[in-house]
Amino acid sequence: MREDIKMLLFFLDQFNGTYLFNELKWVDSDDLELYTDSAGGINLGCAAIFGAHWVFFKWPSKWKNCPIMRDITFLELVPIFLAFLIWSNEFKYKRIVLHTDNKGLIPILNRKTSKSKRVMGLVRPLVLCSMLCGIYFKAIHIEGKSNIVADALSRQQMGRFRMSLPNADESPAPIPESFLQTLSKIE
Repeated sequence: MREDIKMLLFFLDQFNGTYLFNELKWVDSDDLELYTDSAGGINLGCAAIFGAHWVFFKWPSKWKNCPIMRDITFLELVPIFLAFLIWSNEFKYKRIVLHTDNKGLIPILNRKTSKSKRVMGLVRPLVLCSMLCGIYFKAIHIEGKSNIVADALSRQQMGRFRMSLPNADESPAPIPESFLQTLSKIE
């Protein structure tokens, strides 16, 4: 509860009192060309793709043999949070339907809360980012096999990734320092 209040106070401190109306229509992840995925295994990581832009984050070596690597709900939330941090200006005032192949993550994204302290460590900053940018989001389930491009990138299968998305940027988007700081606080 204390962390929620801190987040709200931070938002109120940043909020300028002006709010533009959101787009009326919900935008699907496919329409935005926004895809995310995580791959288990310490040598793998997570990926987010937005149009031709992309980012890959390799799981930290300090997570090896730790419970965090078995928390697939948390791992699937990481690239969504990363995508919002990187491309939130592109998502401003949109209503976004996120696609995830993790059924456990759907109610967390839709309710904006979780009983897991670890998951809440990402939900709070994700919600704060969405509030600051006027983004509404909800989640629906997709089959994992439908997420070909992000799956290839999260597994570092660059040939398969480039074949699936030939117009992808040559280099990945930089990972924000705020993302790394947030992850460093999570156990």
